[in-house]
Amino acid sequence: MATGIWKWNSPNLGGKEIEVIRYGHVGPPMIVFPTHTATAWQFEDYGMPADCGHLLAAHRIQFFSISGFNKESWCNTAIPPRERVLAHLGYERFVLEEVVPLVRDVAQNDRIGCMGCSFGAYHALHMGLKHPEVFKVALAFMGVYDLKGEMDGYYDEDFYYCNPPDYVANLTDRRFLDQYGRTTTLVLVGGEADPFHHSTQRMHEIMQRAGVAHWYEVWPQAGHHEHWWKQQLPYLLEKLY
Repeated sequence: MATGIWKWNSPNLGGKEIEVIRYGHVGPPMIVFPTHTATAWQFEDYGMPADCGHLLAAHRIQFFSISGFNKESWCNTAIPPRERVLAHLGYERFVLEEVVPLVRDVAQNDRIGCMGCSFGAYHALHMGLKHPEVFKVALAFMGVYDLKGEMDGYYDEDFYYCNPPDYVANLTDRRFLDQYGRTTTLVLVGGEADPFHHSTQRMHEIMQRAGVAHWYEVWPQAGHHEHWWKQQLPYLLEKLY
C-alpha cells in the first residue's frame, strides 16, 4: 500500500540509513513514530494503513512512517546516559531538519501531524509540545512519558527538556500555552488494562495542572497492544479530520 519510499543516510544520526514510507496521496500529512526499536515498516505490518483506508481514499489524511532511533539513544545501555540524551537530540534534529521538509515538499500541505503508540507516543507528544509551530496534531497512544528509568540516575538540563513530565510541570510560557488547543491539538489515549496506564494518567494530570489544553480519553478494557491502537486511530482521525 506504500505510495512512496525514501532512503538516505542521515547526517543528524551519524550517517545511519533511514526510511520514510508514505501511504496516501493527498490530505494533511501525519508523521508516524514506531514503537520501541521497531522500523518504519511497523505501521504497515500492523495493518494500520488498511484500517484507515477509507480516510486515505477520501484524501482526508496521508501518513509518513519514519525510522526510529530508540535503539541508538534511550535504549542504548552500552553508552553513557549523557550520550543517550545527545543521540535523542540528534533524532529530534533529524525529524525537524530532514523529515519535516521532505513531508512539506511531498504533501504540499502544512497541516502536519504526528502520532505514535507506546514509545512512539513519547516522541509524538514531546514533538507536539516542544514544536507546536510545526505539528498541528499530536496523537499519543498508551505511552511512557517519564524517561528517568532509562537514565541510570543521570540528570541534566538537556534531559529535563526531553522529559515531558518535568518541563510541562513548570511550563508558564504563553508562546507555547496559547498554541495548545488553538493551533495544535494534543491527544492522550490510554487503556484501563494497559500496564503503563498510570503514565498516561499522570501525564494528563500534569498537563491539566499546567493549563496545557489537550484531549484525554481512556478506553475501558483496552490493553497495550496494536489490537486496540488499530481501533483507536481511525476513531480519532474521524473526529479530527
